[in-house]
Amino acid sequence: MKAIALTALVLCACTLGSNIVPKGPILSVAPMAITRTDNVGAAAQTDSVAIVNAGGGELPWKAHIQNGSGWLAIVPDSGTAPSKLLVTTSPGVLAAGTYRDLIQIQDLSTGSIQVVTVELDLQ
Repeated sequence: MKAIALTALVLCACTLGSNIVPKGPILSVAPMAITRTDNVGAAAQTDSVAIVNAGGGELPWKAHIQNGSGWLAIVPDSGTAPSKLLVTTSPGVLAAGTYRDLIQIQDLSTGSIQVVTVELDLQ
């Protein structure tokens, strides 16, 4: 008996640009980095981060500052997408230099995490 090798080619007909939405939630965050340059003693500045569900279903989230830096604050620290996270940098009495921290945003339904890098450069 001889062995015969068969190769099957499966073709998929897909439409480019189709709006296929995954069934489960997908955490999407923008921007992924915030950079501020300020003078020592400058007033606090606030930026916003968009938190979006790029999939389907509900996406509850929570956020926290990784190192708990006193110069960085977020409001709110939890919510349901779509929403905005307000990120405030407060130079206050910090000396000249570069300060960095991370904001971790976690999708509570899947456990996935997105990280926003925050950098404050004081001159």
